[in-house]
Amino acid sequence: MEQDRRRHQRSNASFLVTCRVREPIEVVIAAGSKESSALMKDIGEGGVAVVVPHDIPSGAVVHLAFTLIDANAHGDDRDRAISAVGRVVNTAPASKGERRLGVLFTYIDDEDRSAIRRYVRAHLSSR
Repeated sequence: MEQDRRRHQRSNASFLVTCRVREPIEVVIAAGSKESSALMKDIGEGGVAVVVPHDIPSGAVVHLAFTLIDANAHGDDRDRAISAVGRVVNTAPASKGERRLGVLFTYIDDEDRSAIRRYVRAHLSSR
């Protein structure tokens, strides 16, 4: 069994994520477009795992935008638009030719990180 090397706990998640590759520029994404959709598989304070329809190499810097939807929160905290920058730290085959990417956040607003922390804690405690 592979050891989990993450510093922060993760919670299962299923959100639509928009990924835009910032570096390296030579990465080609879906018909030459620089943006593509990805499906988030899990999330933690330190990063996310997403499934994309094409390979993005380890080391690539990506911009992530998604809405964190937390049914346990109240008011404006129920859905929060999050924008972050991250680095692809691992890539592995997923189903149907897709790739699963581990993305480490390199920049994320402190309030967004706190919202993710609350989301993970709430979902782990409800298990």
